[in-house]
Amino acid sequence: VIFATLSPSVTALEESISTLNYAQAAHGIINKPKSAAYLTESSPTKAPIALSGSGGDDQSRSLEHWNEMEIRLEYLKGQVEEAKAALARKHMQQQEIIDRAEAAEAEVKKVNKTVVVLEKKNIELEKDLQASQELQQKTASQLKETRTKLVETTLILQATQQTEKKLTNEAQTLLEALKNSIADGDELHAKILANREADVKRREAAQQFNTCLQDILKSVQTSLQALADKEREQEGQTKELATTAAQQENEFLDQT
Repeated sequence: VIFATLSPSVTALEESISTLNYAQAAHGIINKPKSAAYLTESSPTKAPIALSGSGGDDQSRSLEHWNEMEIRLEYLKGQVEEAKAALARKHMQQQEIIDRAEAAEAEVKKVNKTVVVLEKKNIELEKDLQASQELQQKTASQLKETRTKLVETTLILQATQQTEKKLTNEAQTLLEALKNSIADGDELHAKILANREADVKRREAAQQFNTCLQDILKSVQTSLQALADKEREQEGQTKELATTAAQQENEFLDQT
C-alpha cells in the first residue's frame, strides 16, 4: 500500500504531480524480504552480477534489487529537483517579501514625510486661525465702540432737537408777547393821538415806548436769526456725525 500526500494549494502543484508520478512508478515494486545476505556489483551500463553461489534465483533477485534501486534513484532525483524548485520558490517568495518590505518602508517614509508636512500646515493653519480670531475680536470691539458712539450721537441729536423745540416754543411765546405789546402800543398811540391836544407829553411817551418796543423787536429778531443759524449749524454737524458713524459701521461690517 502506498500513501501519497497531496496539497490543494496551487503553489504546491509541482510537488503534487511529482508525488503522483512516483506513486505510479512505485506501484509495481514487489518486495520479497529474506534473511539471506548477498552483495551485488554493478556498473552504469551492465546488469548486476551476483557474487554469491546461489545461481539463477540470486541473479533474478539482484535484477529486482537493481530495478528497485534505479526507481529509488529516479525518485531521489525527482525529490532533488523538487527541492531545488521549492528552494527557488522559497527564494522568490523571500525576495518578494523583501521587496514588499522595502516598498512598505519607502511608503512609511513617504507617509512620515507627508505627516510632517501636514503637521507643519496644521500649525500654520492654527496660527492663521488664531490671528483671524484676534482680528475678529478686535473688529467686534471696534464695532461695539462705534455703536456706542452712534448711540451717544443719537442721544445728543435727540437732546438737540428737544432743545430746539423748547427754544422755538419760547421764541413763539416771546413773539406773541411782542405782538400783544405792539398791539397795546398801537392802541395806546391811537388814544394819545386822539388826545394829542390834551396830552402832548403822553404822546411823546407813547412814541418813546414804540421806539423801545421796536428796538426790542429788532433785538429779538436778531436773536431769533442767530438762533436759527445756530440751529442749522447744529443740524449740519449732527448730519455729518451720523454720516461718519454710518460709514465707519459699513467699513467695519465689510472688513468682517
